[in-house]
Amino acid sequence: MSKTASETLVSVGQQVDFTITVTNLGPGLVDGVLTDALPAGLLLVGSVSLDPPEAGTVSTQPTLVEDLTILAGQTITVTFTVSVDQLDPGAQIANTAQFDAPALLEAVSDSFVLVV
Repeated sequence: MSKTASETLVSVGQQVDFTITVTNLGPGLVDGVLTDALPAGLLLVGSVSLDPPEAGTVSTQPTLVEDLTILAGQTITVTFTVSVDQLDPGAQIANTAQFDAPALLEAVSDSFVLVV
């Protein structure tokens, strides 16, 4: 799993696109949930996009995708846009996404840090 952003250095009011990719390296199908609880200072704007769209059901934040099915060897991509909201200059905003599935021993996650 990986999480990236269109920008690292941001300012208040700026929009940033996040991209999350999850790859199933295992021998079988994995069903789970992808979440991303946005921290203070970030607001979801617009919709959540899932590629391929048939891989799951797009939901509302903090649950980005429910019933997410990833075939062995398949990679899914989720994108969404946030707006930076009223933070002090120099502040750092850590944002973490998490994928959890019954077939996994523990949830997997990745974070990205924005600097205001």
